[in-house]
Amino acid sequence: GNDYLQESVDVANRLLTQEAQPWFHKGQFCQGDSTNLTSTLVVPNNTFDMAYTGFIDPLLDPLDLFGTQSQISIRQAEQMIEHLCLSTENPLHVKLAQLSQERQEEWHAKWVTELL
Repeated sequence: GNDYLQESVDVANRLLTQEAQPWFHKGQFCQGDSTNLTSTLVVPNNTFDMAYTGFIDPLLDPLDLFGTQSQISIRQAEQMIEHLCLSTENPLHVKLAQLSQERQEEWHAKWVTELL
């Protein structure tokens, strides 16, 4: 398995080693960043027999409307999406809302693909 935080990896290794049973084989837990497949903490393909995830955070700015260097708050992202979704008379806003939704779906699909 993998986790972004080394401390979580250490806890997982410790717990699964303590709970080992004759019918259970613990493989390897390592530090890795599943959200950035180009990072130095990349998780190799064909590494896992089992995978699970908890909550998958949505992209705050899926269309990069605020720019790649900006750090937007969750509230700012919510306000932007709400504005786009409520602007049904503006064709540009309708298209941006649609593209934003598609990008979110692609993001979640990428996560699921990595789990399979």
